Amino acid sequence: MEEMMGRLGNMLRLWMILKNHSEQNPVGINKLSRELEIRPRMIREYIRILQDEGWEIESKRGRYGGYFLASDSKYHRLLPIIGLSQEEQLALYVAKHELSANKVDYSREIEQSFEKILGTAGLMNSLGYNGDDRHIMFQLGIAERLTDEDKHNYWQIYKAIVEKRKVNIYYNPVSQKKNWRVIHPYAIWKHQHMTYVRAFCENANRLLTFKLNRILQMECLEQPFERLSSYNPLEDISYRIGVSDDEVFDLKLRLTGWEARAIFEQTLVENYLVGPCPSGEGVIFSARMKGKEDIKRWILGMGREVQVVEPASLKKELFEEVDAMRQNFLN
Repeated sequence: MEEMMGRLGNMLRLWMILKNHSEQNPVGINKLSRELEIRPRMIREYIRILQDEGWEIESKRGRYGGYFLASDSKYHRLLPIIGLSQEEQLALYVAKHELSANKVDYSREIEQSFEKILGTAGLMNSLGYNGDDRHIMFQLGIAERLTDEDKHNYWQIYKAIVEKRKVNIYYNPVSQKKNWRVIHPYAIWKHQHMTYVRAFCENANRLLTFKLNRILQMECLEQPFERLSSYNPLEDISYRIGVSDDEVFDLKLRLTGWEARAIFEQTLVENYLVGPCPSGEGVIFSARMKGKEDIKRWILGMGREVQVVEPASLKKELFEEVDAMRQNFLN
């Protein structure tokens, strides 16, 4: 890796010099050798590699000759990415989306930089990528440390998503026996500290969410699949607070005290409203949400500073949950 990064660094430095030289002002091989502190033979080798990658590096013969980057080259203002494996390019692609999801400072500048890098790397075009980023989705949370096997599976599933090819997986569910199943992968979803695969399962004949680290074995098939026309990955994730596949419902909470102030600093779902409470104390939180069990845990975590206004069915379920908790403490 160190050798590859040194080679990449030399090529980046070479490009930075060449882009500032034109046919009227080329740079000689000896000057390049002195500035880069590498032998002329290696300079020629790097130039050959860049030219093979499509970089329009031209040369001019004569006493005042040398090398320069063609002014009309489509790569004139971009960074070359040479020697990166597909997995390393994918890592950059995923990092771009994870940074965007976490709304880091300078996100726009970072986004532009990644677009230049990935556009030059050419990985997405080689897979038939059409610019649709919706199959890589993130929600805020601690990053998961993937094993080497999980990283390999991530990469294979990602390729299957882009190429629309079926995958046969040997899966270890929580409440059932391990089994083989054929899936049509639609999206990779990182939620909290875990990575999930959203896919249509042929065995169950419906959309399911699979945990990446529960995929014990997998085989990418040659069979293509057609995504459900009704499926929109961004809409699928927009109402979720967890990973369960239950119904979407309208939630309304009355928050008081610290929770009334803290709700403005949280990002739970994309579209929600917070307004004053008609009684004058606290605020009303309203949102369309999915993931009832995760929502219940979130509400219970707010203790006495939350009151469920709607739906009535959720209010009843939480009352029964709190009553059972009370009994645990009495016994």
